[in-house]
Amino acid sequence: CKAVLMLNKIVEKNQVKCHQYWPVGSKNGGDDVMEFTDVNLKVELTSETEAPYYTTRILRLTDVESGNSRDILHFHYTTWPDFGVPQSPTVFLRFLNKVRQSGALAEDVGPSVVHCSAGIGRSGTFCLVDTCLILIKNNGCDAVKVRDVLLDMRRQRMGLIQTPDQLRFSYLAIIEGMKTDWDRINDNDPVIEEVNANHIQNNEEEDPPPLPPPRGESLKTNNVGTPTGSAPLPPLPSEPSSESSSEESSAPPSPGNGTTKSPDGVRQRKHEERNTAVAEKLQEMKRKQQQSESWNNFKRSLLKPINISIGIVVIGGGIFLFNYFVNRV
Repeated sequence: CKAVLMLNKIVEKNQVKCHQYWPVGSKNGGDDVMEFTDVNLKVELTSETEAPYYTTRILRLTDVESGNSRDILHFHYTTWPDFGVPQSPTVFLRFLNKVRQSGALAEDVGPSVVHCSAGIGRSGTFCLVDTCLILIKNNGCDAVKVRDVLLDMRRQRMGLIQTPDQLRFSYLAIIEGMKTDWDRINDNDPVIEEVNANHIQNNEEEDPPPLPPPRGESLKTNNVGTPTGSAPLPPLPSEPSSESSSEESSAPPSPGNGTTKSPDGVRQRKHEERNTAVAEKLQEMKRKQQQSESWNNFKRSLLKPINISIGIVVIGGGIFLFNYFVNRV
């Protein structure tokens, strides 16, 4: 194994997702060496390079008994949320390109360790995209079916790709990876920066806003046959004249109705009625509880003398039987 690919953070959403299996480093306020006495291994942090969304480390792994050591590359993707997707396909492909350029995924070295928190969501997305891009490069686009590749991978690791968004992102990353030869582009290529910035800027605009609801039939009927620039439609009927309104206002209120009630007044009245009903129910419950407690106290008061009498009889009978057997012996 030449590299370890870590796609999660130690703590996510206030939960520990992974153990701190490498030294934090003196520049971060920790130690540069970490020892695992149960397996006789020592891990030393020799270098650490931070990028905007991932960190590259070189860890020196030493066998304490034999003294043999080897360097392990540690690629830590720090901006991939749990059950989520990276910022954009270009950001993810740049990370994948960095891993490939290190030789960690070459055929002449052992398989790299890819892990996240559960080992199926983010890890499955990374493995699916990398595998499909290699198959497309070697066999052509028409010879690769992403669905079949994923099903074959799930036979080895059940549950790979946890969410529809992760599967959708895998397709987008594969399509984006087919457009550019990422193996020939350096990590600091300004083209990648420009593509990355544009994609992040337009990422929120990929999903258009929902369309407004369809107009009602009455609006459709009124607008039919009205060409642009024609005379406006006749105005709606005007409000009743002030005289009629004054007559209506001066008319005596109908019996039983009283003054006209506003919606706020109706709501307030209903609210008061509900409160009154709840208060009555509470009073009824308290009354029943008091009756039940009174009845229980009455039963206990009746049983108390009986229990005392029974106790006296039992004790007296016991003494009588004891004396009887003693005198008989």
